[in-house]
Amino acid sequence: MYTTHIVPDKTRKKLEKSGLSARVKENLRKDKGFSTSLNYLFSPEDFLVNIDEMKHRGFFDQEIPFKKGFLNQIYSWNERYSPVVELIKNGNKPGVPNWVVEHSSGRVIKKMDFEHDLPFLTGYFASHILTPSEFWKPEKFGFETLGDLWGSLGVLLREMSTSYMDKNVPKWKRTYEGKTFLTEVTGSEHGDFRLFRTDIADYKTKNPLGEEVFYRPILREDQESVSAYHSVEPTLLAAVLKWARQEKISITAFDSPKQFLKMFEGAGKFLGNFGDAGDWGIGGARGCFIGGGYPLARLDENSRQIDRATIDVLSTTSKGFYQIAVDCKGDLVFSYVEDYNNGGKGAKRSISLRIPKQEANELVLGLFEQARNGLGRTSFRQLEEMLEFTQTEQFQQDLQRSISDYQEVAKN
Repeated sequence: MYTTHIVPDKTRKKLEKSGLSARVKENLRKDKGFSTSLNYLFSPEDFLVNIDEMKHRGFFDQEIPFKKGFLNQIYSWNERYSPVVELIKNGNKPGVPNWVVEHSSGRVIKKMDFEHDLPFLTGYFASHILTPSEFWKPEKFGFETLGDLWGSLGVLLREMSTSYMDKNVPKWKRTYEGKTFLTEVTGSEHGDFRLFRTDIADYKTKNPLGEEVFYRPILREDQESVSAYHSVEPTLLAAVLKWARQEKISITAFDSPKQFLKMFEGAGKFLGNFGDAGDWGIGGARGCFIGGGYPLARLDENSRQIDRATIDVLSTTSKGFYQIAVDCKGDLVFSYVEDYNNGGKGAKRSISLRIPKQEANELVLGLFEQARNGLGRTSFRQLEEMLEFTQTEQFQQDLQRSISDYQEVAKN
């Protein structure tokens, strides 16, 4: 998830009902270059420029409705903003205000990130949508505090003005025991595979100004991720087929490939603008299923591997790799392993990301949509060829041979 803040669904509905969401869409439609002005801060000077711009656009023609505290320092014209500039330069030194989030993992204290937080806290992003008179009236739009209006609207604006790669990311939401998770299948700016799973639950939050707000920054406690290297989508798709076979999960793409692929008929398909995009290399679709009869590694309730070393891994840019395994609940898990020698029975795994088996269909669909939108180095046609190959006699022969090989290895 490349955004920095979360807006819960109930606040999004409030933005829709108030007409602010429609206003954002209209502004972006009319001015294609509008989003280029919505950058985060790179220096204290950027902050000064933003506030000065708001002043010239008339946002401080009326008296500011607060007389003390950090926000007053932000809009203090007589002192030439020095208190805030000093805080920016101090970074995480004492005196910098905090976010306080009552997270499911416990109370989380997060230092203010000036680069990413100030455009929301000061209302700079929101000022591109609100008029000077509306800017100071959160109640007009159903908000109780200025901070919640400015921040929630600012996050929405940033989301809707993102690049093609951000807008076309396949994603889905699932709620378990009151917690909502957003999962995204995408790629880096270089086309390297990325998988994000983010807890977007509505936790009680106070912003650094002490206001109760309903938007919040994404915390380390919120996000799981897989950051693999190059074209690993075929490897992952082959591993998901193993997962489905081991756990007896019904996945439409494998059960009815022709029906699944019909979903994409007539839809545009884009090849990513990366040097080796769409290149099979050696082996083609058949090569992706080498070792197809070797099961995914299984972890116990303590995340310890209970069987032999796995051959199902996603490469990274570093020495390590992501092991693909199945946990004690039957969910698909990815564990970052720093050393190829650190494997085998009894090895303790730290889970980087988990996909519940209830979301197996969404994961496969996400892989195909990611490829169709050209977000990675794997083409849609490559994944399509893999599905087609699973319907051949050659695939069945290879699979049975691989199962026999594994049975022999397992005896030792």
